[in-house]
Amino acid sequence: MNLILNITKTKEMIIDFRKTAVEHNVITIKETEVERVTQYKYLGTIIDNKLKWESNSLMISKKASQRLYFLRKLKQIRVDNTILILFYQSIIQSILSFSIGCFYGNFTENDKKNIERPRKIAQRIIKADLTPCSFIYEKSILKKVNNIMKDPTHPLHYCYNLNRSGIRLRPPRANHCRTRKSFVVNSIHIFNSNVRR
Repeated sequence: MNLILNITKTKEMIIDFRKTAVEHNVITIKETEVERVTQYKYLGTIIDNKLKWESNSLMISKKASQRLYFLRKLKQIRVDNTILILFYQSIIQSILSFSIGCFYGNFTENDKKNIERPRKIAQRIIKADLTPCSFIYEKSILKKVNNIMKDPTHPLHYCYNLNRSGIRLRPPRANHCRTRKSFVVNSIHIFNSNVRR
């Protein structure tokens, strides 16, 4: 089966953190220039060339907030709280937690507030405690770390090494802020903080 590349849908995004600006050559395919973009929506997640997540957090918040209308309507017709919580988990929480492991660790406090806002509103509507996004993030990260550690063929398996105690993981050196916020460093920190003493 031959793969046909649709040039009009192909985008180029350069992620370059060098201090001195470098001129990058334009990519051309079949004499057609590939459009260069600063941000791109890939599989429902907005990624930008600075690896900032503000646009993504605003999109998630907006999407989840739109669905609060239906939650309010269900509350108005006196639907049972169990059904309201189930509705929230399947329709709203699923949006807030979609691919949360990819970006939540790099969120600023403002980004975290953006995606917590719909949850807090839903909590007031239902009048019941709803799981915070930070807890969902930690749970998904711990599950992912355990899967990586069990699978020696995983590309990140070599990053997860136990200390001499055999209980905690040894974190890699992280000289830059960007490295300290990376998935591996974040996940090791979460794993170690959840180890029973």
